[in-house]
Amino acid sequence: MRRQEEEIGRAPGPGPGRRRIEFQPMAGQIGNPSMNITMRMIYAKYEGKPVDIVPVGEAFDIIAEFTAEWPEGNVSLLNPWTVVFTAVCEQDSSIRAYGKTRFNSSPKSDVMVLDDPKSIVMPDFNCTFRIKGWGHPDWELVSVPPGDQW
Repeated sequence: MRRQEEEIGRAPGPGPGRRRIEFQPMAGQIGNPSMNITMRMIYAKYEGKPVDIVPVGEAFDIIAEFTAEWPEGNVSLLNPWTVVFTAVCEQDSSIRAYGKTRFNSSPKSDVMVLDDPKSIVMPDFNCTFRIKGWGHPDWELVSVPPGDQW
């Protein structure tokens, strides 16, 4: 995540009414052993800019830049697959969001906004988000992994 620190830069400390956001990438569940999701960069976006500190009560999005591949999946328009990223705050698991996208090709590099069901609102404490990447063929009809596995 060194690139993240270089591109975002470090803001001065949190200060009154502002809290720090950190990310902990985790291994997720891949629906097929030959699928691979590589997180290139995970960051928070507030007022259109990458940040690591957000004012309490303000909405922000989590952005995942990644590369996904399923070389053995015979991916095509008729055989698509889905990538999902989940984010959950370690300090309060009710603070969570996910994003998902469908691919008709492999490998694929993309940028995903984790804003479903809505943008996250910064709580009155520093928050470390566990981030997991998930992949599955669309024929499995799995939309989003169960919340207790995030």
